[in-house]
Amino acid sequence: MKSGQLVAIQGKQVMTDSRVIARVFGMAHNKVIDSVRVSVEEFPSLSGQSERNRVPSKSAPVLCFEEKIIRGKAVAVAVMNEHAFSLVMLRFTTPRARKMQDEFVQQFHDMRAHLQAVALNKTDPAWLTARTDGKITRREETDVIQQFVGYARAQGSQNAERYYTSLTKLVYRSLGLPAERAGLSRRDIARLTVAESLVSDELQAAMDCGDEYHDAFRHTKAAVRRLGDALGSRQG
Repeated sequence: MKSGQLVAIQGKQVMTDSRVIARVFGMAHNKVIDSVRVSVEEFPSLSGQSERNRVPSKSAPVLCFEEKIIRGKAVAVAVMNEHAFSLVMLRFTTPRARKMQDEFVQQFHDMRAHLQAVALNKTDPAWLTARTDGKITRREETDVIQQFVGYARAQGSQNAERYYTSLTKLVYRSLGLPAERAGLSRRDIARLTVAESLVSDELQAAMDCGDEYHDAFRHTKAAVRRLGDALGSRQG
């Protein structure tokens, strides 16, 4: 998981695991695992025992132990969905744990909302059309960035390939968008398309004028940030 991320999508479920809990709560991982095992004994539904005679609901607790190699050693890691997490959390009562539970709950909520948005987008013809158009714009942008990478290298840049990542992050950050397109609204895709077109236009104009590559990047960065400011969405 990325820094600050407490949950992640696995299949069609939003999950977290005992390593994340240990890190965030400031506890030894083996202590967290011990608490999880006690929770499994207290709540039969965590082990699936209560589900034997009926079809599990989508909100049923899901918890399993997976073997992970951590620092060269095989370690049992507990992976769980939101329902299972809520039951396991009953055993954690420190002030730090209580405080961070709010953040877990918020991230579970946000990720579930993202999954719902993705599912709805896949059935929306207008969104699918906007997404197709956006892919064309993105392809055009990466073509121009590729040209710019060669342009920068010709001027002596040793790390020109980083411009792909730098410019992509710049666009998303300036618009205040998550880096996953599948959950974006049609409006956000439209905004993203405008920003990516702007990157293409600014870089191409700079290369046509023979600008020094550092200046070209700075001017492009400033233009994208101005766009983010104009849309009222820029972060940082």
